[in-house]
Amino acid sequence: MSPAPANWDEVAPVLDDGWILHLGVVGGDGLATSLPMLYVRDGNDLLLHGGVGNATLRSVLESGRAAGTVTLVDALIVARSAFQSSLAYRSVVVTGVVTVVDDGEKAAALERVTEGLLAGRAREARPMTTGEIRATVLLRLTVEDAVLRVNSPVVEDVPSDHGGPQWAGVIPIDVVAGLPVAAHDVVPTTPVPPSVRSWRPPRG
Repeated sequence: MSPAPANWDEVAPVLDDGWILHLGVVGGDGLATSLPMLYVRDGNDLLLHGGVGNATLRSVLESGRAAGTVTLVDALIVARSAFQSSLAYRSVVVTGVVTVVDDGEKAAALERVTEGLLAGRAREARPMTTGEIRATVLLRLTVEDAVLRVNSPVVEDVPSDHGGPQWAGVIPIDVVAGLPVAAHDVVPTTPVPPSVRSWRPPRG
């Protein structure tokens, strides 16, 4: 296993607060694209999964390397001028080596993904079939380098605007979950499982 980047203690909490990684890749046709993907952190690796027929993931595997971005939006910064207004955010750009999780580890790693996204769900859901496991490609992105960018929720008006008549401040932004809505064919007496009742979205 490769050593974690030197700034990992600062990067890991941001990755743990997020759950969507925009994976960048240049395909075989030479065109660049970006694919939003759910991810789960596993040490200094990120686990990504998709269908075996996904062309973008195939391109990533062919190159053996990948880059991705996780961005968390914390607040809108409203300054006295539009020019000074901004966004409070935390963002990480990761680069590293991509490998396929082999069949011997795949089932356990897929359970790690399920639990990482919805704690407790692996025990509640029916087991994955062999066909479902085979139809899923699971990638391990071992992070070798991570660039962290943080813009704090602070208004930075120019001195000449301080105390001016315009309002200035920040609008905090949070992600909240609504009440669970059952599928149309769920038996009415079926209780909402604990993993669903207790789920709260990450900060991202």
